[in-house]
Amino acid sequence: MLLFMPASFLAVLLFRRPILTFSGSLILTCGVELLQSWTDLGRSCSYDDVKANVLGGFLGVLLGTIALWFWKRRSPFTRADALWGVCAGVLGGLILAASFTFTIESVHSEEKSKRQREALKDSLLRMLGCSKPWTICTAKAQPLLSLPA
Repeated sequence: MLLFMPASFLAVLLFRRPILTFSGSLILTCGVELLQSWTDLGRSCSYDDVKANVLGGFLGVLLGTIALWFWKRRSPFTRADALWGVCAGVLGGLILAASFTFTIESVHSEEKSKRQREALKDSLLRMLGCSKPWTICTAKAQPLLSLPA
């Protein structure tokens, strides 16, 4: 989240186009996550990272807009900024959405965690010597260390 906040804040102060800066921040954060999915750098692509980075970009743009408003005492939003920002956001969003759809394999975490729980339960039952979870196991405890008498 903190990665895109200062960059967006400074971009708003430099370019004085908050909407276009937010669109660029959105495209950049999605591009970073897409790049992580294509390369094998030990990082994984996550929608949670996208959400956190977009939130950081939004907060940076918001703070930059407030700073511009205090500095100039007028609204920093213009028609040109709105037009370019919305067009860039829509075009970038379409390109990135298509890229995410065709290149990233979705992981169904609920199904995966259910399978892991079942496998853990089965291995625990095998370790205890039970065949069914509702039966009382009467397996003898084996000592970890046998001492000579």
